Amino acid sequence: MPRPRLLISVRDANEAAAALAAGADLIDVKEPHRGALGMADGETLREVLATVAARVPTSIALGELVEANAAPALEPLPTYAKFGLAGAARTADWHGKLGRAIGALPRGVQPVAVAYADWRRADAPPPQEVLSAAIELGCRGLLVDTFSKTDEALDKHLASAELRELVNAARRSNLLTVLAGGLGIDDLWKLLPLEPDFFGFRGAVCRGGREATLEAELVRKLKAFLQDGRRLIQPSLA
Repeated sequence: MPRPRLLISVRDANEAAAALAAGADLIDVKEPHRGALGMADGETLREVLATVAARVPTSIALGELVEANAAPALEPLPTYAKFGLAGAARTADWHGKLGRAIGALPRGVQPVAVAYADWRRADAPPPQEVLSAAIELGCRGLLVDTFSKTDEALDKHLASAELRELVNAARRSNLLTVLAGGLGIDDLWKLLPLEPDFFGFRGAVCRGGREATLEAELVRKLKAFLQDGRRLIQPSLA
């Protein structure tokens, strides 16, 4: 099976260019000040998509489903788009609302469902329910992420066995899989055997936290690790 690839979340075109040059395989656009899946403004989205120019796939965050954000008019279009489900456990028909949001995406943009590992804190549906909805609604992928960005990494909220079952079940349904949420190299040593399609990073490539500026050298270190996880690299990115 191919090695997992590198998803890097950026907040502007300069960061996108740096991440591309450092070897990112997928450029994700979000605004960290606005939460786990904060949507960047339309002009920023357009600038990033123009900078990437389809050299690698792109994804955009559209906020939480309960916020009812719609994708702005974009050219070129992103490859993927995703809504978070924080607060959706209180919504009587979150499944139907997600389906309608997906149906409103521009033609050609593929939806990615987001399961929060800390789903109880986020008041979101459990990951297995999100996976079932993703399959039923025809999503292209499943992102397992953390809602809270102030404490523990992904695997502190879901046990390895639970993560493995999510990844394997998504793969059986031909969904791409992404693991993200406070990850650093120390976490990758444990998670590499799960073999998702992508590992996603923001805070680990910014000295000073996810709201700081991306540093290309940190992206390069993660890329090198994913290319050869057997080689010990000083775990300074956690």
